[in-house]
Amino acid sequence: MRLPFDMDQFSPEEQSTIKRLYIRVVGAYSVVAMLLVVVVTAKSHFVPIDLESLLGSGRAMAAEQLSLKVCASRDVKLLMAIEDAGEDGTAPAEMVSDAFLTMLQARELCSSGRTRDALALYDNEPLTQMQAAK
Repeated sequence: MRLPFDMDQFSPEEQSTIKRLYIRVVGAYSVVAMLLVVVVTAKSHFVPIDLESLLGSGRAMAAEQLSLKVCASRDVKLLMAIEDAGEDGTAPAEMVSDAFLTMLQARELCSSGRTRDALALYDNEPLTQMQAAK
């Protein structure tokens, strides 16, 4: 075995101590590497990979992201209608506050995954319909 540095400058006792420590370190690293191989191998036998469930969850996540994008776009439209009605004074204050409460309900429905119900709320909001008519 060749050590990574020149040992001629050390006494024979020091050289034997360094060799012993060097062997211990190499042995410890070997044991850790073997344990790592055993753990990885054992886990792969106990945890079978189900690719279909992984792909299915990816599709579900993509559908969820799409529905959140649709909800967000409707939310922005309603929010802009609320802002415009508030600035212009074209709608009564009660209608603006009802629109805001409707937006909060629709957000909650979108968050819980009930996108169709939320979109129905967004579409049936009188303030949005009034702004679209302009």
